[in-house]
Amino acid sequence: MKTRIKLSVPHSFWFIAILFLFVGACFAFAVPLIVEKDEFLGGVVFTALAAVCLSIGGVVFLMMLYSLWLKWKNPENLEAWLWWVNFIGGLMGALSFIVPSILIVPIFSYVGIEVDKINAMIFPIIGIAAALMTFFIGRSQYRGRPLWKN
Repeated sequence: MKTRIKLSVPHSFWFIAILFLFVGACFAFAVPLIVEKDEFLGGVVFTALAAVCLSIGGVVFLMMLYSLWLKWKNPENLEAWLWWVNFIGGLMGALSFIVPSILIVPIFSYVGIEVDKINAMIFPIIGIAAALMTFFIGRSQYRGRPLWKN
């Protein structure tokens, strides 16, 4: 007799994972057909966006695949596992904003794009503020996480 596994984990995690994989695939394969390869925007920026979207979507998708097995073998730990899926996906999303915003001025100066110094400092300040907020919010969320049961 076959055992059926009901898909009762949050559908939003599946949706976000598939959406990020789709957007990453569009940036990787469809956009380079439209934008010229020798342009900075088409060559580097869209490749970086594709890598970020594919990595976030891939990690969340793989974690959700594992949640199907976990629901079947160890259902009492599913809530704790889904907390980790949410936490890691959120951290990856926050870092995908924080890292470029902090590094935008050195990247622009390396490429040769001149930026006004006062306006250029806004992005790293916002990135550092977002990193600090992410740290403190993540730390408070981590303390209240559901624990893994043996």
